[in-house]
Amino acid sequence: MDIEKLKKLQEVTKLSFQECMKALKESNYDFLEALKMLKEKSVEISSKGEKNYGLVVIKQKENKIIAFILRCQTDFVALNQNFQETANNIKEIFLNNFDELKNQKEPWKSEDVKQCLEKAYTSLGESISLEDCHFIAKEKREKVGIYVHHNKQVGSVVILQEGDESVAYELALQLAANKPKFLSLETIPVKFLESKKKEIVDLTKEENTDKLSNIIEKIAGGKIEKYLSSVCFLEQPDLREPKRKIKDYLKEKGAKITKFYLLNLKY
Repeated sequence: MDIEKLKKLQEVTKLSFQECMKALKESNYDFLEALKMLKEKSVEISSKGEKNYGLVVIKQKENKIIAFILRCQTDFVALNQNFQETANNIKEIFLNNFDELKNQKEPWKSEDVKQCLEKAYTSLGESISLEDCHFIAKEKREKVGIYVHHNKQVGSVVILQEGDESVAYELALQLAANKPKFLSLETIPVKFLESKKKEIVDLTKEENTDKLSNIIEKIAGGKIEKYLSSVCFLEQPDLREPKRKIKDYLKEKGAKITKFYLLNLKY
């Protein structure tokens, strides 16, 4: 048994001793063949479930904040050191070229980033994509809260007027936990609102065919109100004090959210 090959295989794949040992035996201790086998196994496993692999990256440097998702196809690659170095390299490119890239619709098409992604594809052997890129310039009086969950699957940025950094961080944490779609009821797009209301009304009619129309309308109204409260951040309950809404917490702290960003690898 080649201990060095086994150690290297574990280091590269982040898989268990048993899995790496089995792959080496089946490949007659050919390192590259064993690596290929484990990679194929990882692809097969991931194809049966959700392909939510990658990293959420958020970084602040002075008044500049960058946030993005680097997505891959398998957990095999997501755990690879080369993939994580790619995320770090792109982060540095974005921060160092912030003013140049911030107004571009597709900053991932800049030459430096393209080269970085191509290099990663060559070494890792699977498609890697850059998604949900945000270049955020903080104004002098604004407060910033940044939170990235320990698994790097979800992260958030909250920009406040007034308040302080601790309030901004608390809101960023709750934003990542609650995962709202909108900031407030007023910011819901009209088309989305009309479509969702129709969907809820139609479903309520199907579920209550024996009830009068005015009763159905009342039931549907309650469901619509409950749904809208669940997807608007300001209407959601404060996790620390569930009887208090986020908008009430903001009022108590004398703060106002001017911008918020939620990056979620699962969506």
